[in-house]
Amino acid sequence: MNRQPNTNETTDGEKVTSFLKSIRGKLLAWFLTLSLLPLIAVTTLSFLRARDAIRDQQFAKNTAIRDMKVKSVERQITGWTEDCLDVSSDPALAPKQAYCKRLSTLG
Repeated sequence: MNRQPNTNETTDGEKVTSFLKSIRGKLLAWFLTLSLLPLIAVTTLSFLRARDAIRDQQFAKNTAIRDMKVKSVERQITGWTEDCLDVSSDPALAPKQAYCKRLSTLG
């Protein structure tokens, strides 16, 4: 048995527009809109706060690393200065004393 097309059937596009024009479709659209807007707002706010917290944490970590490196370089320069002064106290190396005094003013 062959089925003959019914001329009263509507296409998919017409079904969608008729659904959105009905009260059920309008209510569904409004409820979805009203429920998704706060969800999007809260998600965006959470993302921004998490991003800022991570950025602050990384900045604090980088600052601590920088401070440790500065102290390390200062200790190294102090060690070189002390070594230079020890060596320069030797009378045989008297010409190097001016260099060591200049180096000690850097540390």
